[in-house]
Amino acid sequence: ILTVAPTGGQLAQDPVAAQALLADACRQAAKDFNADAVVLGGAGLAGLAAPIQPLISVPVIDSVLAGMQRALSLAASAPLVGRGRLEEVRRWLALQ
Repeated sequence: ILTVAPTGGQLAQDPVAAQALLADACRQAAKDFNADAVVLGGAGLAGLAAPIQPLISVPVIDSVLAGMQRALSLAASAPLVGRGRLEEVRRWLALQ
């Protein structure tokens, strides 16, 4: 686990600086831990994996998006799921 000093709220105040800081941290984590992937954990970092991915040599996973995709996968296999709403959420996720 590697953390950065600013909180999610602080990172949100300066997205350009946040992306640079997170890209550096992801590169460092990939190197230090010989990682095959890096997970950006925490709701405050949601949506930041995609913009920094081109700067990182390993996959960068958005924990919020990954959690939503898993939840949708489980919901899709459950009986009596309201399929209309599920499809709406899937379309939204495809845009992210």
